[in-house]
Amino acid sequence: MRTQSSGILAREQKVTVGEFREFVRRTGYRTDCEKHDSGWVFAKNRWEQKHDASWDNPYKQQGEHDPVVLVSWYDALWFANWKSESEGLSQSYILGQREGKCTVESNPATGGYRLPTESEWEKMARKVLADPSSSSAGAKGHRNQRNDNRVPPGPWYMGATQTPRLEWCWDSDGVASANSGTGSPSPAPRICRGADVIDENGRRSDVRVSCDASTAANTLSFRLIKESAVS
Repeated sequence: MRTQSSGILAREQKVTVGEFREFVRRTGYRTDCEKHDSGWVFAKNRWEQKHDASWDNPYKQQGEHDPVVLVSWYDALWFANWKSESEGLSQSYILGQREGKCTVESNPATGGYRLPTESEWEKMARKVLADPSSSSAGAKGHRNQRNDNRVPPGPWYMGATQTPRLEWCWDSDGVASANSGTGSPSPAPRICRGADVIDENGRRSDVRVSCDASTAANTLSFRLIKESAVS
């Protein structure tokens, strides 16, 4: 896991539908959801596993500037590497195949794009809440999101039965062996954190669950960070 060094600033951005579309157009990439013909969709007040669900068919209205959903933890890493390469940066992950599954190792000596650690995600969430110009800084407009921003029950996640919209973090939940996520074909479930969720009193809701790395749901998105030198 990386630690933030002196003179380095982590810049973050949510990955949008339009950005992911460009990635797919240029590379022909197929997400885990598409390869397995299975994605969790919350529609009409209940969860269903849809065989035709995908990032491009999330069963809810989305524009090109909305966060991309129905992407797995693995999909997020592949996108991060592509974005790094497209901007002439070193890739943050070493991705391969073993026993028909994706293997992952981190490459900490790069300045490329990567998923935030859980502690980095938490710092970014606090910063958003403290910014009065942010749409997430107040409760107004967020109170009605609770019914359609939940994680579906199933063997692929551990935690609360109802949670708001989530984002992938790099960290594992520590359930599997110590080398999981560093070359193992079966990494431990990965931590997901609630994204920009405000309770009725205007306080950020602290949400934390674990999902299997290949999970895809239409409440699950991701953001990337890139470290830049501070002058």
